[in-house]
Amino acid sequence: MSDSQPLPAARLSFPTRVVVGTLVVLAVAALCVRLGFWQLERRAEVAERNAAVQARLEAPAVDLRNGVADTAGILYRAARAAGRFDHDRSIVLPGRLHLGAPGGHVVTPLVLEGARRAVLVQRGWLPAADGARVDLAAVRVAGDTLVEGLLVPFPGASASRVPGAEVSAADSFRVAWYAIDEAALRAQFPYRLEAAMLQLLPGDGQAGFPVRLPPPPLDPGPHLGYAIQWFSFALIAVVGWLALMLRRERGTVGRTSAAGAALLLYTALVPAPAAAQLRPVEPLQWSIFQEGVRLNAQAGAAVLDGQTASLAGTRGRLLELGNVKLGWRSDRVAVEVSGTAVRRYREDQLRQEPSPGVHPADGAWRSDAGAFQVATAVILTGKGRPLKTAVRFGTVLPTASNEPGLDRDRTDFFATVGLRYDHSRFAVFTEQGVGINGTRIPDYEQNDAWMYAGGLEVPLPHDLRADALLVGHTDLHDWSVRGNEPLGELRLGLQLGRERWVRAAWVIGLEEFSPERGLTVGAGLLLHDRR
Repeated sequence: MSDSQPLPAARLSFPTRVVVGTLVVLAVAALCVRLGFWQLERRAEVAERNAAVQARLEAPAVDLRNGVADTAGILYRAARAAGRFDHDRSIVLPGRLHLGAPGGHVVTPLVLEGARRAVLVQRGWLPAADGARVDLAAVRVAGDTLVEGLLVPFPGASASRVPGAEVSAADSFRVAWYAIDEAALRAQFPYRLEAAMLQLLPGDGQAGFPVRLPPPPLDPGPHLGYAIQWFSFALIAVVGWLALMLRRERGTVGRTSAAGAALLLYTALVPAPAAAQLRPVEPLQWSIFQEGVRLNAQAGAAVLDGQTASLAGTRGRLLELGNVKLGWRSDRVAVEVSGTAVRRYREDQLRQEPSPGVHPADGAWRSDAGAFQVATAVILTGKGRPLKTAVRFGTVLPTASNEPGLDRDRTDFFATVGLRYDHSRFAVFTEQGVGINGTRIPDYEQNDAWMYAGGLEVPLPHDLRADALLVGHTDLHDWSVRGNEPLGELRLGLQLGRERWVRAAWVIGLEEFSPERGLTVGAGLLLHDRR
């Protein structure tokens, strides 16, 4: 018999902080996934509600001769009513914009024939310098009238008895209502008001004031984009934690580089389907996070053929003069500024009428300042290693004006997450995130977009480098807002030099409102720490 004792069974051992951290990350990821599915559920609810509303819009008109006893199943139905407008008791809903001009919505009770009851009629928008005092006398209609429109919720029905809702005195009649208490509004009329309001719709031959309002848009909403955002947060949490754990052991990154490179190459070259201003937001300047680099400075120009200026309604050649990119880094944080000093646009083809407030096409050159973006980027993991993760958030400043129609003159915000893998023979990267883009439509002020970028860099002999970059964004809708159409570009570049370089790139448009083709040229340099 051997005197040796059996060896104890091997046991896995993890530090407490690793276990706790893993549990926290998994809990956060699970919460994000649940929120993502919640947004998908909300999207399904909106789609179901929109289908019901669409069915009501297509149903035969309702005659209000017998009134509206209950709004269930009748809102957003077409309706008609006969009676006489009580113009002395018109009210105004102030602070409404139309094509950027201030004014208010006029609501007048229509006293129904043969009854001591009335239905409020949303007649449309009137201009007012202060957004409240509109000229009601100019839109009086004498005698009996027959009106047709859409039944919509009673004003203030969802705001009754909330702080800030206005209540008029018993012996006074309030005309301008900034916030409405339904009970107080009803109390100032000497007759009973129906449970719904009748909104007049635009029609053939209808012109002048009041400007009638369109029916409510059946928008699926931003829920799909939010769901993708929550799922991305879950993925970022898990991947970031795994990357942080892998750093604890020397050589771990090297053993996992092949799988990481494959994953990054897939996400870089197979992005989300390619909403938006004239040009997409520039991707992260990864060179600023090279070891020892303090400053990245670039300048150049571009000529782009077949570029559509959506707001101008034209198609032509775009010249970008003074394209600049500046990046400054302090440890893990970098600040980026990029944009175009001057845009010159020669219109060659008229596609549609210009957007309101934009100069009509005359075949001449349009000029304007280009938009500038300011962003902060933070490298989370992989500083000084092949595999890097970073987050970036920033804003696009509205340096363009409305008249040339070369941009939307709106401030946009964005937040993205990026991954990059550097190999001796190539580098791949991807960046994806969410943009909050303003629009020029008063009733649809925000358009949420999914932003993407991905690329491949390959070093060549004689200090040359070839690269391919895919960049763009989309709002994932089947329809688009004018001035916020989908954009996508493929840029094939060749660069000479590393610390100081010159570069040229051929641009291929991938979307209808992107350029058909173009060329960008520029030069740049990297400044290092003096230590």
